[in-house]
Amino acid sequence: MDVVCRFLAAGFAVEVMTFRKTPASTMTDFIRQTAAVVQSDGIRFLFGHSAGGLICAKVAELLPEVVKCLLLWAPAMPRGIMPIRNQHQLMALIRTAPALFGDWFRPGFQTASATLFNAYSQSDQQFGYSRLTMEPVRAFKSVFVPGVAIRQVTQPAFLAVGTEDLTTPPEAVIRFSRRFPRCQQVRYVPNADHMGILAPRHLGCLDEPIKFITQAFQL
Repeated sequence: MDVVCRFLAAGFAVEVMTFRKTPASTMTDFIRQTAAVVQSDGIRFLFGHSAGGLICAKVAELLPEVVKCLLLWAPAMPRGIMPIRNQHQLMALIRTAPALFGDWFRPGFQTASATLFNAYSQSDQQFGYSRLTMEPVRAFKSVFVPGVAIRQVTQPAFLAVGTEDLTTPPEAVIRFSRRFPRCQQVRYVPNADHMGILAPRHLGCLDEPIKFITQAFQL
């Protein structure tokens, strides 16, 4: 809510997305829901954190005539960008303490799986899900994130990542940012992890993109 208040204070009208979840919900469902709202309400500027960042990038690809600018904070990424070291680390944890991850991977809550499993081999995905859920087939199907044609996302994009983020590490976010034709800025947030990047003390990171949007679109 602190992020919302920062935009309201800058004079923006803000809509906050919530999703209609079912046990079979996938990222594709969330993207469709978001795109429908963006199109019907004419939302021009998208802010997304974590899986929300990936959703915003895909919606920007689908609706270039509507979406004019992206703010992606610690965004989840399409397959092939996350660093291999995180895959090995996560799979080692799953093998030694699968109970710790049960809530993250149950059917109906796949946003975490999209971030953490998007670059895994199918055998590793199947192994992980067979240990972590009572419904491995349904959960396994939901892990595949729809591709995002980042080169076709030509809207200005601002990205930010915490220096202590292990979920979407800085080096992965940098690789992601280089695929955007009009990436305006990648901001490192000192001493912030994946969720800490949204803390009130880091709201100053929004100043530059808010200034850019205000000037570029004459708000």
